[in-house]
Amino acid sequence: ISAIVFSVLLTLIVEKTVLPLDRMDCALAEKNLQLEVQGKNNELFKDEDKKGSNLVWIMPVSIITGLLAGIFLRSVISPSVTNSFFTAALIVLYICVGISQGANKEVFFYLKRIGFKVVLISIAILLGSLIGGIVSGIILKLPLYISVTSAAGMSFYSITGAYMTQQYGIEIGTYGFIVNVMREFFTVLAMPLLIKISLGAPIAGGAAGNMDTMLAPITKFVGIRLSLVTLITGTILTFIVPLILPVVSVIFR
Repeated sequence: ISAIVFSVLLTLIVEKTVLPLDRMDCALAEKNLQLEVQGKNNELFKDEDKKGSNLVWIMPVSIITGLLAGIFLRSVISPSVTNSFFTAALIVLYICVGISQGANKEVFFYLKRIGFKVVLISIAILLGSLIGGIVSGIILKLPLYISVTSAAGMSFYSITGAYMTQQYGIEIGTYGFIVNVMREFFTVLAMPLLIKISLGAPIAGGAAGNMDTMLAPITKFVGIRLSLVTLITGTILTFIVPLILPVVSVIFR
């Protein structure tokens, strides 16, 4: 929750100083950018809604399956084998992130049309998440490398959970996974409140999830034109997460 709070706070500061999203919304309307991409966005939102609904059962089924496998195969699977699996999974996740970023050419087109100042929102969310991780670590009396690394995942729960498990073990990895899943959950839950704070607040809450699962629900609140800002922000943060996790782990270790 603290990561969401500080991300929203810093994003609000960016909005009030250098990047007012309400004016950007009007500017995008004048450029008629909505009409240019509306068909693609509608198709994209359908895909993301379907993806989000699939995750409702994919995630718990996968976790339960893994739990049962661990219980019944405990005597067969050694810790070294498990670590090898996590390392392989992490490599696959990093490759998939690279592929998704490289294939997403439209984001760079939108970035040029909207303006590079929109990157400031991503920076605000990143810094807010790190500050939130520090604050939560102090309040909960957790080691900062755990709390800050978890917060640095910015709702990218799959890669955060895999990375922290590979680095620190299954207990800490599970913690990192749950923290980032709950970030999305609390963002969706608080969406009616966040939109009253500012247009950027829901975007700040969604963080890296804005690229996929959070894109559709956030767009319903911020509007079709600012969905471009949401998508760009999520894409940037999704690219940053795999790079920032090792750095944060070293700094706060």
